Amino acid sequence: MNASSDASVPKRQAGAIQLVADLAPALLTLPAPIVYTLVAPLVQLAQLNTRSMPEHLRDTLPQPPARASSQTIEENAYQALHRLVSAGQQCQQMPGETRLLLMYIAHQPVPPGVQKNVSAQPFESQPFS
Repeated sequence: MNASSDASVPKRQAGAIQLVADLAPALLTLPAPIVYTLVAPLVQLAQLNTRSMPEHLRDTLPQPPARASSQTIEENAYQALHRLVSAGQQCQQMPGETRLLLMYIAHQPVPPGVQKNVSAQPFESQPFS
């Protein structure tokens, strides 16, 4: 997902993250490789520890690594990932590998010094104007 990996166009990066967050419930029923492709850049943008990921998940990470264009983008990526985790708790027909990915995301600690709000507050994104 090149749009979320490209920090040179912040509005496009924010839009790609918002799209994944908005489509979270529908994405979870897709084949696991498609979900990985959409989620992998968000894992990097949210600065989650990728070293502990299973190898087949690490192989989907963008190279060079996705970098957030701002703190807001980083926090939005984290929120989008947790929307996926929340949607996964409701989804009964999710591929097993996708379930493993969501468990990995749910158990990652928040990187120090980063404010990541995963409450039910509205998704905070940069304006698209």
